[in-house]
Amino acid sequence: MMEQVLEQEIKGKTSAGCNRPESGLGKHTRPEIELLLCCSRTSIEPAIAARIKILLQQEIDWKYLLQTAAKHGVKPLLYQSLSTTAKELVPPEILTQLRQDFRTNAVRNLNRTKELLKILDLFAVNDIPVFTFKGPAIASLAYGELSLRQFGDLDILVRDRDIIRARDLFLSQGDEMKVELIELTEAQKAIFIKSPQIHEFVRECAYPFIRQQSKIIVELHWRMMPLYFSFPIDSENLWERLIPVPLLGTNILTTSPEDSLLLLCGHGIKECWDKLNRVCDIAALVHKHPNLDWDRVMAEAARLGCQRILFLGLFLAKELLGTALPEFIWEKIEADGVVTELAVQVYDGFFPNGNISNQSFPVTRLHLKARERFIDKVRYFLLVMITPTTSDWLVLPLGRYPSFLYYLIRPIRLVGELLRGK
Repeated sequence: MMEQVLEQEIKGKTSAGCNRPESGLGKHTRPEIELLLCCSRTSIEPAIAARIKILLQQEIDWKYLLQTAAKHGVKPLLYQSLSTTAKELVPPEILTQLRQDFRTNAVRNLNRTKELLKILDLFAVNDIPVFTFKGPAIASLAYGELSLRQFGDLDILVRDRDIIRARDLFLSQGDEMKVELIELTEAQKAIFIKSPQIHEFVRECAYPFIRQQSKIIVELHWRMMPLYFSFPIDSENLWERLIPVPLLGTNILTTSPEDSLLLLCGHGIKECWDKLNRVCDIAALVHKHPNLDWDRVMAEAARLGCQRILFLGLFLAKELLGTALPEFIWEKIEADGVVTELAVQVYDGFFPNGNISNQSFPVTRLHLKARERFIDKVRYFLLVMITPTTSDWLVLPLGRYPSFLYYLIRPIRLVGELLRGK
């Protein structure tokens, strides 16, 4: 019962459809799913191109295919693959629709990227160190162009010591801070927005802001991963390994390919691999950087206790999208039997019984099973239980109380929810 209470605590921003399948990974799929997997790549090899043409000669449920591609955020890749491989076999109206959606996404990405560059300039003028990740950064780092990836919010990260300055900078621009997961009165919201300590209660370690002019949402992060997730990749080393990537004629800073790979795998498991495009990001990144420092990746994964998390992301990329991996990496992945078990659950979550609707999945159980070290499982469970959230802050919102007080409030509140659940 306590696990169910904790489940709801985490599900505030995490949901996915993942059920244990009766078949193996990728077996007995309908042709639309196989076609989607063949097309969700940045590079189509001759054998895959031939398979795409064979599949297109079957009776394709185009409505289902387009809906599934949209749900998984891979319509740009689907369009590129079909238009360059076998456009003569695609119904003209379908190809026209995909082309229009591709152009719409390209324009949207361009506008969001321009907004990101304005924000980075604003922070530079105000002498606040910042870098961006996900979104346009991954589009450039992994795909080599903006149009092939779908993204919505923009993500930037500052150091802990700059949180208040960065928040106030957004507020000074007239941007609106979104308050998520809890409902506040006007008085409570005013305290929430200006509180010097509220970031200690924001579970996802990010303030979402709605830009005044563009209405684009920007997430101001101070950690790459939430504390409860026990994935301590945040460090000065991460800042020291930033690299420049080209974006609209200028260079921006983002995480190195090696760090980006770990982050993509970490975010994938945190969100329970809710969409196929998360796997596409990994496949594109590995393909784009054939000289990836795998020894460094493995050493960092071992230090963080996230080798299984890394292995799961790479396994999905190889098995679903044909990503080539070094032999010694693949041997290590095969040696961990839990990875295959998790992968088939993720796959069935992508395409549950041929439907596109998500199915319920126990988030906590997946998070725990994905960790290879017992201490990390314990740390994760304890941090979920004791780390205060905005819901705990709401118990005493109208004053500035010592942070430790909320560590006492939280277990009392959780026990109360447990009793009400009974």
